[in-house]
Amino acid sequence: MKAYEFPAKVTRDGKLELPDMRLENLPNNSVVRVIVLIEEPSDGGIDEDEQNEDEEDIESAVDSFRRSWYEAQTGQRIPLSKLWEGIETDAG
Repeated sequence: MKAYEFPAKVTRDGKLELPDMRLENLPNNSVVRVIVLIEEPSDGGIDEDEQNEDEEDIESAVDSFRRSWYEAQTGQRIPLSKLWEGIETDAG
C-alpha cells in the first residue's frame, strides 16, 4: 500500500476541497481510502490571522508537493546515499 499526503481544505459548506492536481500513477476507476486529520485548536477557536496563515501554509505546501511530485515522476531524484555528502557530523 502506498500513501500520498497533501493538504486539503474544508469549504464553508463542509465539503472537502482537494488541490487541483493529478495523481497520474493511481489506477483509474479504483477505490481509495481517505483519512482526514484535523488540527484541534487548544484554546477552543482559531482566529482570523491563524486561519490566513494556515491558508498560506496550505498554498505553499501544495506548490512544494507539485514540484516534488513532478521531480519524482520525471526521475529527478537524489539517491539517499548522496543526501549526506558534504555534511559534517559530530560523531563524538
